[in-house]
Amino acid sequence: MAVKSKHNLKNYLFLLVASMAVLVYVDYTSVISYLYTLVLFFAFHYVIKDWEELDRNFYIFHFYLAIAVLLTVIFKHQIPEYLGMTGPEGGIGTDDCRFYAMIVGGDAVWYHLTVDVSRMHHFAKLLRYIYPFEVHTPLNVVVVNILGACFMPYYMKKLCFEMFHDKRLAERTALLTLLCPYCAYYGSILMRELFMATCVIAGIYYFMRKHWIGLAICVLIISYIRFGTIVYLGVGCMLVIRRNMILAGKSTVRFSLLILFSVIVFFFLYEHIQAMSGGKLGDSLIRSTNSAYFSGTTFAKLLALPFPINIMLSTLFFFIVPIFGLPIVRQDILLMSSVFQSFLTGLFFFVMWGYIANCILSYLSNRHKPQLQLAVLFTIVFTMLLGTVDLQIRHKTVVFPFMCMLAAYGMVKYDKHQKYISFFFGVFMILVQLALFAKGEM
Repeated sequence: MAVKSKHNLKNYLFLLVASMAVLVYVDYTSVISYLYTLVLFFAFHYVIKDWEELDRNFYIFHFYLAIAVLLTVIFKHQIPEYLGMTGPEGGIGTDDCRFYAMIVGGDAVWYHLTVDVSRMHHFAKLLRYIYPFEVHTPLNVVVVNILGACFMPYYMKKLCFEMFHDKRLAERTALLTLLCPYCAYYGSILMRELFMATCVIAGIYYFMRKHWIGLAICVLIISYIRFGTIVYLGVGCMLVIRRNMILAGKSTVRFSLLILFSVIVFFFLYEHIQAMSGGKLGDSLIRSTNSAYFSGTTFAKLLALPFPINIMLSTLFFFIVPIFGLPIVRQDILLMSSVFQSFLTGLFFFVMWGYIANCILSYLSNRHKPQLQLAVLFTIVFTMLLGTVDLQIRHKTVVFPFMCMLAAYGMVKYDKHQKYISFFFGVFMILVQLALFAKGEM
């Protein structure tokens, strides 16, 4: 149903005028980027034809936009030479300065770069293809990149409803996904993490709906931007197949044989797949921790343990991280990454842990819940992949939405029989976080 509400139109007009006024003050060159991105936003809604969610997605887009503008202002004040980005790569910043340098050409920036940017990363190429105008500032392309983030709550809502057919649960899942500080941070800077997570979630949803065109588009985007992320989508689809077999009353032995066959084929074809990825995959299925980047880190020590203890403990580690921490000040700069990733995310999950526990215990007490089992498996298996083939904490953006789904289930369908264990587990997780923070673990 098309949106014709007078009230909605007033909200649209207010957000449009307010956003343009703020952008004129902060970075007037981003006004055209904002208007162009709105065209893409409405064009995408025309394609999916889900007009009932238009209002919500419009507000979500502006939620991420507000955070992006706020971060830009803060970064400009802290480190003006980085033009409103997070800062030097390998230091207090992340890869956004590298992507931006690729987009505008290395000679167009005056901050120091430690890598050759003459070869454009596919993520930078995609943004350059999408945005046809001259790029003056990082915020120009950040605004466009927000499109990849703002639809993640939408697809989590659609996926959750497809699984449970519970509107209240789907609404709560979308809300918690939106409010997750970790996802909000990476969705509001020039990074690809939220873009990839959205494509994985959308791909699983389209697979469940047997919408093969939508699935194919997600596969193509993931393969183009970050080939390794296709593992999450592939495994997610396999878990859906397993759920379908259970619902159809079929033996999961067939599923086990399918998994075994897939692993064997993937093993023998890995070298060819690695070559096709253009080096985006590592030389082995289990990512090496021998590089200086991982030297002395906790997860490098965990993966050095005997199999399968290393897999179990690395999965547990990546389920817990990021560790709660107070905001960090380094070189007289308050690191916004620590504010969002450690402090705010830690506080957010202080509230969530008990509900997550209640959800998992609810499943364990009654295993005849294939939909709930699927939600639990999404979280656990994706965390295991994160702790074995990925090893990038920031890629937990693909796990957090499913943790939010478990928390939402615990809130909406709270199992009172598990309330004491859930409470003590929540307290225990908070104490673990505080103990690790006090010890200085990363």
